[in-house]
Amino acid sequence: MLEDDDARVVPVALRTVADAVGGMAALAEKTGLSRETLYRTLSTQGNPRLDTLSAILAAFGLRMSVRRTTSGSRAAA
Repeated sequence: MLEDDDARVVPVALRTVADAVGGMAALAEKTGLSRETLYRTLSTQGNPRLDTLSAILAAFGLRMSVRRTTSGSRAAA
């Protein structure tokens, strides 16, 4: 999913997972976020903040990590 270079797939994939494991109401209870926030964040137009994304991932028992790309090249600043 992340290797597609399209960050928009992340919220949609997380929404699919949320639907499969109890829905937005259950996710809202686990994260402390409102269902409205979750629906908006996990939509095709969603652009989750890092703290929101972390809360959602934690509710699924997941976390994000960062590592160097295999090419080892650095992006220009």
